[in-house]
Amino acid sequence: MGRYLSVHIRNPVYEGGFPMRGPLATSSVAVVLWLSCQATALAQQEWLVSSSGTNEVLRYDAVTGSFVGIAAQGGGLNTPAGLTLNPNNGQLLVVGAQNNAVLQFNPLTSAFLGTFTSGGTLTIPDGLSYGPDGNLYVSGGTTNSVQRFNGITGSFINNFATGAAGNLFTALFDVRFGGPNSDLYFTNQTVNIPSGSFSGIRRHDGSTGAHIWNSSGGSLGTPAGIAFGPDGLLYVANASGNNIQRFNASTGAFVSTFVAAGSGGLARPYGMAFGPDGHLYVASYGGSLATSTVKRFDGTTGAFIGDFVTGGSGGLNNPTYLLFVDFTPLPEPTSLALCSRVPAALFGVRRRSGTQAPADPELE
Repeated sequence: MGRYLSVHIRNPVYEGGFPMRGPLATSSVAVVLWLSCQATALAQQEWLVSSSGTNEVLRYDAVTGSFVGIAAQGGGLNTPAGLTLNPNNGQLLVVGAQNNAVLQFNPLTSAFLGTFTSGGTLTIPDGLSYGPDGNLYVSGGTTNSVQRFNGITGSFINNFATGAAGNLFTALFDVRFGGPNSDLYFTNQTVNIPSGSFSGIRRHDGSTGAHIWNSSGGSLGTPAGIAFGPDGLLYVANASGNNIQRFNASTGAFVSTFVAAGSGGLARPYGMAFGPDGHLYVASYGGSLATSTVKRFDGTTGAFIGDFVTGGSGGLNNPTYLLFVDFTPLPEPTSLALCSRVPAALFGVRRRSGTQAPADPELE
């Protein structure tokens, strides 16, 4: 659904009914066509945000943050979490945490298209990501595993990686591929009695699933969303500490706290992503309608810029994950050819100002 200027062109006439001819007529039509071409080229870039409290995925303008509409609803969607676009058909895949499944929607109409995943042992799944092999990887939630599904059919392939052992509590949250070798990174929280606990990031080989390292340092209590920064570092939302920490993606060593606790009212940060402007966008879960926001932080310094999506905008309630998308339509080849002629028509008329312009059948 692009942003188009609808133009209906008829032969211009004077008030008396005489046909308009000459430079004024040709330039008038050319200007209208030029405006139409500019409108067609307008970008339709948006942020999609999982609103777990309303069981919807909402759409927001990527420039203004204003509410645009609904990207996913219905189909029994319950507690939406991780988001990604299916590269095979452009549809939106949404983790239904309480559905124990991944559901598929048309993001422009919000229509439910069916359950995408089948098989496996997903239990309160959370994050998801397509891997370099074209398959879909989903955090198994409390099954403490990252499960792999066929990227086209959604059929279960295998348990690709497991989290740190825990005998009291285990959970996986976000799942991302990246870093120096396109490996698998995921946030993991375990509680072990009496041997201790682990809350942090695990890195596994992106091809084999073999464990490489656990992150070290920092103070991650409940690690949630992951984002790779323009600086190559790994950024992690610390939900229980209300801050954002960053780690070396090669070694797993703690680097620094990037966003201080509670900065700009940050409360229970969850999913996050760097936007095309280089800034960091964070879903601030909050816990109430008023504190359910998407916050924007300077991508270099971590300083709070402002609430990009204000509390409760569009009904946003307890946001979990967010995804930047570009719905800008590609122009038809014939439109490209016509639009490329319009500037010449405009400038050509200007050069012949005051003279009769030759008829151009493509512009009449």
